[in-house]
Amino acid sequence: MTGTSLIEADAFFKTENLKLAATVAFIDRQQGGIERIYKTTNMQVHCVTSITETLEILHKAGKVSADVVQDIKQYLRENRFDTTEYMESGHSLHCETKHKYSKKQENGLPLDTGANGK
Repeated sequence: MTGTSLIEADAFFKTENLKLAATVAFIDRQQGGIERIYKTTNMQVHCVTSITETLEILHKAGKVSADVVQDIKQYLRENRFDTTEYMESGHSLHCETKHKYSKKQENGLPLDTGANGK
């Protein structure tokens, strides 16, 4: 589901007298969508990770060069939803990543997928 479809779904639920209080985004692209969702729906957004956190993990693991990381960050800055008015009104980014990654992830090793989580 995209941010736009989430906003549309929220409007539908409101017509049915239902309120969506929160949603989860797997990756925050950091282009202003989280702020737009909050501004439009007043819905909290929780993220698993962000694009910059993902890039940092990939860079530390040697999977992405520093040049690619900088190019992507520049692209994100240049292609961001304008949230200036929203942010100037005292709001902050409502997407806080909740994940913790292990040393295995940091070193680029695969995650264990066993039932015991070790």
